Amino acid sequence: MMKHFMVLILFLISLTACTNEKPRPEGDAVPMEISIAKEDAIEAGAQTGRQLYVNHHIKGQNVYIECFVPNFTFSDARGKKINGEGYMNLYVDGKKTDEIHTAAFIIKGLKTGTHTISLELLHNDSSKYHLKKTWNVTVQ
Repeated sequence: MMKHFMVLILFLISLTACTNEKPRPEGDAVPMEISIAKEDAIEAGAQTGRQLYVNHHIKGQNVYIECFVPNFTFSDARGKKINGEGYMNLYVDGKKTDEIHTAAFIIKGLKTGTHTISLELLHNDSSKYHLKKTWNVTVQ
């Protein structure tokens, strides 16, 4: 009798997993404005064999940036020049503000107005890949 009861329980549990209802996330999805900026990257890519693709969107006083460089690894370590590894220098309004070691990052707290943002790709030893992307953002 106990054996039949256990088989019945297992059968009922397996039936509950066979539904077509999928859970929906709570909250509202907010669409983002995404700009694809690659005109300069194509020009630089023709010279170096690499291309720098940048997507960004603005939310409040923050700029969310995502970079893609095919066959490239962002590195934390400084040191020996290894082709296909490195980091980026970030410039805001012509001033170097940070070294970026990840493909996605946030520029926080920009003041209201139009700002010029530049990213320059570098080897681990700080030598240049000669790939630089510059664009303007307007914070409201």
